[in-house]
Amino acid sequence: MLMLVFMIFALIGCTSSSSGTDPGNGASENGEVELKFMMWGNQAHMDVYNKLIDSFTKENPGIKVTMESVPFAEYQQKISVLAAGGSLPDIAWVSERMVPQFKSNHILADVSEFKDDAQFKLDDYIPSTLDLFRDGDQLLGLPFSTPPVVMFYNKTLFDQAGLTDPNTLAAQGQWTWEQFEKSAKAITSKEATNRIYGANFFRDWKTWAVLSSYSWSNGSGPFDEGMTKFTWNDAYGVQTFELLERMMFTDESHPKAGEQVSFDAGNVGMFFDNYSYVSKAREITDFEWSIAPMPSGSQGSVPMLGQAGYAMFNDSKHPEETKKLLKYFASEQGIQATATYFVPPRTSVLSSDAFINQLNNPSKEHIVQAVIDEMPKARLIPGHIRWQDIDNAVLQGFDRLNWRVRKVGKFKELLDRKSLSLVVSLPENDLSLARAAIEEGADALKVHYNVGHRASGNQFGPLGNYAEVFRAIRSEFGGPLGVVPSGSIDGARREDVERLSGLGLDFYSIYAHHLPSFMLDDLGLDPTFAINDEYEPSLVTSAAHYGFTALEASIVPGSEYGTPLSFADVLKYRRLVLQAQIPVLVPSQRRLVPEDVRVLHDTGVKAIMLGAVVTGRVEEQLRRAVNGFRNAVDRN
Repeated sequence: MLMLVFMIFALIGCTSSSSGTDPGNGASENGEVELKFMMWGNQAHMDVYNKLIDSFTKENPGIKVTMESVPFAEYQQKISVLAAGGSLPDIAWVSERMVPQFKSNHILADVSEFKDDAQFKLDDYIPSTLDLFRDGDQLLGLPFSTPPVVMFYNKTLFDQAGLTDPNTLAAQGQWTWEQFEKSAKAITSKEATNRIYGANFFRDWKTWAVLSSYSWSNGSGPFDEGMTKFTWNDAYGVQTFELLERMMFTDESHPKAGEQVSFDAGNVGMFFDNYSYVSKAREITDFEWSIAPMPSGSQGSVPMLGQAGYAMFNDSKHPEETKKLLKYFASEQGIQATATYFVPPRTSVLSSDAFINQLNNPSKEHIVQAVIDEMPKARLIPGHIRWQDIDNAVLQGFDRLNWRVRKVGKFKELLDRKSLSLVVSLPENDLSLARAAIEEGADALKVHYNVGHRASGNQFGPLGNYAEVFRAIRSEFGGPLGVVPSGSIDGARREDVERLSGLGLDFYSIYAHHLPSFMLDDLGLDPTFAINDEYEPSLVTSAAHYGFTALEASIVPGSEYGTPLSFADVLKYRRLVLQAQIPVLVPSQRRLVPEDVRVLHDTGVKAIMLGAVVTGRVEEQLRRAVNGFRNAVDRN
């Protein structure tokens, strides 16, 4: 477990409510001012905003508002792209993770003048909820949601286990992390027909930051206050992961990486999430549930605070009308409307019946105990302009919790150790070509069988034809050796794939649509998959869940092989890096040149894979190509 902590440390060193155009600013055909509003909410959220917008436009008949919802995983990147193109919306949701970058990019508009509007009542906001948006004397946005992480618990399971519920223990000062761990163990059932987990920290791995509450409550945390150092490698950081390790692998009271469970299914005793999850929990009818404060450590309970707010952008062509809309959304009336789903930042709404006494809500007593009384203790993870890169690095560390299920192989170790690696995909399964690539500095090699290779024009035959050459390459090369095992889903035969590790292969790479389900098993190889230009990029967000080592971004259409790298390609690679949460490899489908290395490295890709488009098919050309790229990689 210590290795996991230090490896993480090393890593860090759509739908729309109306049809319309890309987010921009302008006037509609009938002369109305048209404002664009962007968010990442679901349909229920959009329904609330449609009502708010209808009310706003009735009061402001010369203004039209169109709304666009973008998936959260793509949201920050889309805002960045729109900013670069000068086509930002007028107003948008922003989260605590996004604000530092947007501040740094100077795209947020100052609305500090709202403090002079007595009717708006800026002083109704809980002061700490405005801190994220302050920049000196400027106020660069307004919050609409300040949800602390709370603990949802299945009271029915607590009763069946004969346990005192967490709210009662918290009121007695006995709801500690030690008691939490004991309760989780007592609730757990390992029976295959009645599998029950005592607790689940994570909605998915992306919510790793919820573990900060354990560290904070013991005087530590993942980062220092200035977000300049990773500090989860101290004693309390190690304890944080030891707790998780015990629960996953000793008590088996917590799901392991890759296991699918959900609180609303009734087989999880305790679940940590933002209070906003209550909108889904209200639909539960099969068991009794409620919410409780986070367990306490030596420093008491310290919940993590999430935050989302409204921001208007500097380049709005209609700043006065946009300010009107922002004031309307952030007014007491607007915050009350969205309090159906979000924890309100206005004191007047936080304590109101509109927020507390909603249908199927937890009791008022428990909301006060778990939310209102805890908010003064809550902390935000410190922001950083490169949060997306930090988040991806930490997620790669968390994926190592799969080490109990799948060992870390040579290829994964290489990608984790080096910031940029050079892989050579051999145009033929030829020992002399392999030697040339090795001598010129390849970090890893890739061979093929049972596949037609577009770039080289080769048709590779069955595995038996190449077993000896694979062994020969293995005997002369100590680095990772990978293989493409098929060009079709029917061609990937289990009996062949199960031979590969015995032939000295370390990893496989295969298109996702050619990858049969048995290859998701632990076959003794680091698993790598490829996507082509027909894939929806957002699909790759699930790759880490299945334990994949890397993604090969083979996204250039076949008709464009051999053409130069473009900025459009760079943007696509960067998007995949941000979405995949596993290392991304770029194959040389374009006619890459060594000067492209710096740009590709800057996207965050972890390897460049040279293939026939760049290496050609003869030894002399391959040597020149590998040598040139080796020198370029070493300079970056």
